[in-house]
Amino acid sequence: MSEPTIATTTAPVLDDTWRAHDLPARWAGRSHFVALLTNFGTGEAFLSLRRAWLNDPGRSRRLTVVAVAAQPPDAHVLLAEDTALAPHWLAVQPGITPGLNTIEWPDQPIRLLLAVGPLAGWLSELTLQANAVLISDGPEEARSANQPVDDDRLGKALARLCAPDATLTAMAASEPLRRGLRQAGFVATNPETKHTPLANIWHAHRVARPGTTTAPVGRRAATQRRTALVLGAGLAGASAARALAREGLQVTVLERRDQAALETSGNPAGLFHPVVHPQDGAHAQWLRAGAARTAHLLRPLVGEQADALVPGAVAGLLRGAHGQDPAAMAALLAQQQLPAAWAQALPETAAHDHSGGVLNGPAWLFQNAGWVSPAALVRAWLAEPGIQLRTGQTVDRIAPISTEVDGQTDNQMHGWAAWNANGQLIAEADVLVLTNAHDAPRLLAPWTDAADWPLDRQRGQISQLTAAQVQSLDGLPALPELPLASGSYLIKLPAAQGGGMVCGATHQFDDDDATVRPDDHAQNLAQVAALAGRPEAAAGWAMTADAMQGRVGWRQVCADKLPVLGPVAATKLDGLQRLEQPRHVPRVAGLYVMAALGSRGLSLAPLMGEVLAAWVCGQPMPVASSLLDAVDAARFTARARRRGG
Repeated sequence: MSEPTIATTTAPVLDDTWRAHDLPARWAGRSHFVALLTNFGTGEAFLSLRRAWLNDPGRSRRLTVVAVAAQPPDAHVLLAEDTALAPHWLAVQPGITPGLNTIEWPDQPIRLLLAVGPLAGWLSELTLQANAVLISDGPEEARSANQPVDDDRLGKALARLCAPDATLTAMAASEPLRRGLRQAGFVATNPETKHTPLANIWHAHRVARPGTTTAPVGRRAATQRRTALVLGAGLAGASAARALAREGLQVTVLERRDQAALETSGNPAGLFHPVVHPQDGAHAQWLRAGAARTAHLLRPLVGEQADALVPGAVAGLLRGAHGQDPAAMAALLAQQQLPAAWAQALPETAAHDHSGGVLNGPAWLFQNAGWVSPAALVRAWLAEPGIQLRTGQTVDRIAPISTEVDGQTDNQMHGWAAWNANGQLIAEADVLVLTNAHDAPRLLAPWTDAADWPLDRQRGQISQLTAAQVQSLDGLPALPELPLASGSYLIKLPAAQGGGMVCGATHQFDDDDATVRPDDHAQNLAQVAALAGRPEAAAGWAMTADAMQGRVGWRQVCADKLPVLGPVAATKLDGLQRLEQPRHVPRVAGLYVMAALGSRGLSLAPLMGEVLAAWVCGQPMPVASSLLDAVDAARFTARARRRGG
């Protein structure tokens, strides 16, 4: 791995601050080192740590820094501190929004999880086990923007977010803050440093009782996690396998078909994009974070040229907003602190121009959005190191692995096994992840409450038109370069992929017909006509439906319109308390699910795969705890308990 040239302009006090954590000795030989900064400020402390880590040949294999920033950091201030950041930071800066932002550097195993918003709000939303903590108020502008935090609450929260061996430094530490930290289990230390430390800098380490854990029972890592078995080789399975393999697990993926991505993940093209909603609830926040992560991961992979590894483009997307007021749309962006470089509210004229004359109404222009071939993406990710794909494997049942000691079966979990209908063992692993959509509830039913999950099966048909067929659609201008969406979608395929367009898709419940139907093609064309503000053209366009190509697939959807993710809930819960929150619900060890992505797979699956891997391995969570609660597989158990069930 090549390393950049790193400037050495670190301020002495900050160097001493990190040396007080016994660095670099404490990260030497580790697979992963995690630092927590309560205030990102101008980024000086992060840059100091990053430079020291990059310049140390004995460093840990990876470095993750979780930092809270009241506002998105000023790129120009950061670049003045470290010019080596310039190209990449300027590329990611427009996508930084309120919430938890994942920022990585090419060819460097460094990850910054930047939590934008007041520290008081983030203390209960972060999930991590920090090895080193820096408490810093930062400059005056950052201090005034942060909400005040009670010292006792801060101490308790940091104890929850710290690993047992954690060290802590508090800049400008008041006596009430020191008292709160001591009460939370931090013990003061007096390190020797090269420079004279400031009198109000307080150094400490955490003293944890042996055998204790600070994570709620539903958020704990798997106790065994060397190997993983993933059922299903679609987009969800590929995303989970990729993320688990990058955490160091050996992953086996079982697929019942003769190759990967033959279900809905086999469509020639699909969209990924966020949404803007006045309530900005869990659905909108997941799509905002998910689309940003998908865009980041796809940029190095996709292209529209013939030799592209994965056909696609991360160039933006237009989402029609017929009937909405552009001024109100712009006000909503300002209210939610979403920058113009992330999304714009376009009035009718601008939307018309951006769409090449197709749209005849206002629209959202999303920058962290685009299109991709999901099948090609699945193949690329399943080809990564540490992943073995086995096709033609139909799993009839799953079961925990047990062992016998002196003729007695023990009660400890030793992983999971998958069996076929002939009773033959297919594969086994420490961790089992079900991403096989509609078949997952059947396999899970003996072990959890999956039979009670409010899941449904929704048929969808897409339509694919050749370039000549597109030209035959009277009244449709030249296809726009950017994908269009609003209830339905339209994607222009580049010449290297045959040209023409993909549009759709239908939404039908209680429909198991696998036939590609002309009536559904006509419905998709009618949706395109409506999207273009030309509903009267639909009848004429339907004449081409008989000659069009298409695909049929079935989405798995949940009644609350959110995915289902994580370790599944245990069933023996009698006498247990605090089950009204998913994070406190006990789990079936080693058994995970990732399902019900609906029509938002490309926007959600890559991030959800990384969330799943962080859950399995006990790594810092790249999403807020409240968002995790919203998709947690145990939420149905928690809801039943709240209803008195």
